[in-house]
Amino acid sequence: MNCAAIEKNLRANLSFYAKLYHKAPIFLQNAIITARGWVLSRLRYQKLFWKTLAEIKTHDFYSAKELRQYQNTMLQDLIRFAYAQTVYYREVLENLNLGPHDIRDLDDLNKLPILTRDQVKRNTQKLQTQNDKRRITVHTSGSCGSGLAVSYNSADLVKNWAFLYRQLSWAGVQPREWRLTLYGSKIVPESQQEPPFWRYNLCERQILLSIFHLSEKTKNHYIRFLLLHRGAILEGFASILAIMAEYILEQGLTIPMKMVYSTGEPMTKTNRKKVQEAFGCTLYDCYGMTEWVGLIQECERGEKHVMVDYGILEIIDDENKPCARGQEGYLVWTGLQHLDMPLIRYRIGDKGMWCAKDHCECGRNYPLVHTTITRDSDNIKTPDGRIYSPRVINQFLKNKQSFNYCQFIQDRADSLIVRIVPGIGDVQGETQMLLHDLDHLLQGALTIRTCVAERPIMRGEGKYPFILNHADNHRPNPPKVCQV
Repeated sequence: MNCAAIEKNLRANLSFYAKLYHKAPIFLQNAIITARGWVLSRLRYQKLFWKTLAEIKTHDFYSAKELRQYQNTMLQDLIRFAYAQTVYYREVLENLNLGPHDIRDLDDLNKLPILTRDQVKRNTQKLQTQNDKRRITVHTSGSCGSGLAVSYNSADLVKNWAFLYRQLSWAGVQPREWRLTLYGSKIVPESQQEPPFWRYNLCERQILLSIFHLSEKTKNHYIRFLLLHRGAILEGFASILAIMAEYILEQGLTIPMKMVYSTGEPMTKTNRKKVQEAFGCTLYDCYGMTEWVGLIQECERGEKHVMVDYGILEIIDDENKPCARGQEGYLVWTGLQHLDMPLIRYRIGDKGMWCAKDHCECGRNYPLVHTTITRDSDNIKTPDGRIYSPRVINQFLKNKQSFNYCQFIQDRADSLIVRIVPGIGDVQGETQMLLHDLDHLLQGALTIRTCVAERPIMRGEGKYPFILNHADNHRPNPPKVCQV
């Protein structure tokens, strides 16, 4: 069995393997994580990785005209491939009386319709290529708390890893340097109350820290651990890094790291300042998505570049017309590197705008963009001092495909409302699964209620908050959140 087949099997039976993992002693858990790291390492660092990384590094020196030519060539290849290999795009083009030869330039993209998230959910199999031997399926909840299944093959995985590492190379990071990771892997059993709250992936020189155990009670254990690993690469979700930074700054400390890599959610100006002060280094932010159709990466000058060799970005208004510089619109992506499930003109739900200036002092000619991401959120806080960021709660929604939206409202210090906008599917069954997961996480600290609503709550500037904490900061008179 090759590594791609092993990863496919693991993803398909994740809940079964997770039960076995959590019953194992800590030394065996470290061995299991290292073994998984070996599989991922074999998948990631193939010859295609080094070839792709070397090639895309040369794009840093391309002119704007050369980048446009590259996009046009890749777009033509993508359209021919999607027409030949997917049922969905063959039907789309034929219904429009178009052939692959009719899409030759970026300006021709508007001949094709916008693809919505709901259409992807309803046409997943038609969007997948006909060759599924090495297909790996993952799930995302996106910005709206609605689960979506996405597939990729091993070549997609390798190329995506190369694009992520190009940004790290801007910070002088080499592949397989030691890194500390604060993402959503459940590597420590929820019932564990004492350290270690971290596990080791020795194969990839990675130490994974549990984001589910970070709290007022445990913060000193995390701080001492970080002090022992000064100078490493620190990566994590923006909200988790900000919480960790607050704990460090409260004690008047700075724990210097080589660099901080942030992804998964917006990094606000306030949180950026805290993180850079706490860790004494430059922060590199990255905007991506599980669908692997678009990538926005921050350079050493603090500017955010659209990686045009990874995906084509359009920013459109409510009438699907292009937005001018400085005008906020919807992000519409056409992925150039993700071929197992190609998505063309995919409106992901986030917003942004082209920057007024068109040149960065870093010298790279990738376009500059300002993301005004629609996910807006507070944190959930329990009476005993635990803090749960959006990315912690988000982990329980990735496979909840019957929800159109899901939001969490903490109306009191000891109470949480799960607010669901239902879609198509087993809403009741998936709601019960979610309540079961939340009960394990919160361990009775909050009373949980559910309600059904027709539409999500929207906060200022068109943002849909994932978590609303009306109990925090003594906010009075919380609004009515839904109709049951």
